[in-house]
Amino acid sequence: MKKRLFSFIALSAIALTSCSFFGNQNNYKSYEKEISVYNIDDLDEESNLSSGYQKTINARFIEGEDLIPYLTLKQYASLYDIHLADNAKSAFNKSVFSDTWSITIDDQICFVAQADSSFNDFLIAGSIESAYYEDDDPRDLKALNYGIDIDFDGKYLSDETYAYHPFDGYGIKHFTHEKETYYPLGLLDITFYDFSGIYFTYNYKHIISTRDVENYNDIKYIDEGKEYDFNHQMEEVAKNLSTPSYLIKYNAGLFLYLMDNFYGLKEQKGIQSFASYYKRNHGIYSDLFSSFDDVRGMGYSDALSILDDNHTILISANESWNESQFGLIRRYGERCKNRTKTKSTLQTLRQSAYKNFTPEKDYLLSEDGKTALFSFDSFVFGTTDQVFNDDESIKDTAGNYDTFYKLLFALKDLQNLGTVKNVIFDISLNGGGVVGVMLKVLSLMSKDNSSTFAMYDDSTTQVSIYVPHIDSNNDKKYDSTDSYGNIFNFYLLTSDCSFSCGNALPCCAKEANIAKIIGQKSGGGECAVSVHYLPNSEYVYHSSNLHIGYFDNETNTFEGFEDGVTPDIEVEIGSSFYSVDYLNTLIQNA
Repeated sequence: MKKRLFSFIALSAIALTSCSFFGNQNNYKSYEKEISVYNIDDLDEESNLSSGYQKTINARFIEGEDLIPYLTLKQYASLYDIHLADNAKSAFNKSVFSDTWSITIDDQICFVAQADSSFNDFLIAGSIESAYYEDDDPRDLKALNYGIDIDFDGKYLSDETYAYHPFDGYGIKHFTHEKETYYPLGLLDITFYDFSGIYFTYNYKHIISTRDVENYNDIKYIDEGKEYDFNHQMEEVAKNLSTPSYLIKYNAGLFLYLMDNFYGLKEQKGIQSFASYYKRNHGIYSDLFSSFDDVRGMGYSDALSILDDNHTILISANESWNESQFGLIRRYGERCKNRTKTKSTLQTLRQSAYKNFTPEKDYLLSEDGKTALFSFDSFVFGTTDQVFNDDESIKDTAGNYDTFYKLLFALKDLQNLGTVKNVIFDISLNGGGVVGVMLKVLSLMSKDNSSTFAMYDDSTTQVSIYVPHIDSNNDKKYDSTDSYGNIFNFYLLTSDCSFSCGNALPCCAKEANIAKIIGQKSGGGECAVSVHYLPNSEYVYHSSNLHIGYFDNETNTFEGFEDGVTPDIEVEIGSSFYSVDYLNTLIQNA
């Protein structure tokens, strides 16, 4: 579908005028209700929900549909006010059919969004997150951000530099009351999360917000003297009720909207409409709308697992409406099944090769002392307490928690041996992890403390190019003395189980001539992962619109890494796959 243009001439024009002179608004009978909004990232030591109080908002509800709050775009925009830096300002403008929200930093626009009730769509450019105050993120990212400096460049591959998200055709209601347009909170939350990194979700009692999405289901809080988490408070409100039909339709409609607009491999899989796709596949479409909880729960699980994508899965199903018993039964596709079999085979082979010590901590050395084999299965970073001493120096045990320091300490040990020329990083079972850690590892392996990493946002056509540099010796300089590419020849041992960042590392390393690839073809997974909550608390992991790949400046083209990387030296999966002496021979003869 051709994107329509913003109804203003330039982003610098804050006052906007709709280009539409017609509408299809529905004037449902509605009523107003006050809802308290709580930020659970800011709870006190006793985890009292009241300590995270943000504001009270006057939401509207359609009569007879008492579990779906509707907000104006202006009301929704106001939820971000507590996160904005002092020099950031949020502004709002409306015309006949469109509402526009913009954020400026020092009078320069960093974000603008337009909701149009006649076209039934959102147009969005920029980032809300760029306007937050410096310490807004509750996650402990000190170790991740320590000792890395990243050069950045960005460009757009088309003239349409904004995201276009139509919500027509999903049965998603919106209505006008006293000349204000109201949209369901679930629609706004799904639409704006990728631009903000903050969830605002209604649990039938409060609106709860958090930036710590990975731990959303685990955060406990005290409300009116009782301990809850988000889902269990929802369950308490919903107990003894059968699932309302309007809620089933609402949740299913938003799920289809989510997949059509935010699933990153839609084009690669040849899917034009997820509704049509699910209608053709095992009756999944009708299952999503079923009044039977078990059928509906299985429907959501099948809707994701049928995509045969290890990045896309139902993490938790709805407990309030009894979907959870069946929602976590996964019917994997052939690719995921084969990868699982390969993983089991490799685990057995590796255990035999490494014998009685843990490969996560130790290396194997060839008989001639020239080649070392060292494995790591994920890219993780440690907490401040795990990585840093009280004097801000790095702990000797930091490598037990942080992949970068695990590899750094191993390379220092290998350098001290004096015989090692070749280092093989065994990432054959590496299923991915944090991109920032992977970038640090790339620079660690390079000759000049530099590597290139590109991401493409297919919703905005923006390519972001990152060139990371590290300070591994803590001398406050970012130079070649911090990298090990001039000391060792690096090799990466890969398999189909080298997925996500475990796939991006060898793809980037081969493209930049940082390392040779040995083993089997890597397993793909080019999209970054996004996480969305549906309004009824189904917790969805999925491949996002952000693609990891290679950008060619000369041809101005981007190529993703979904197909994996072909090894320079192929190694059959068998008894010699993890034999350091066999691999050493292959390297010597290559």
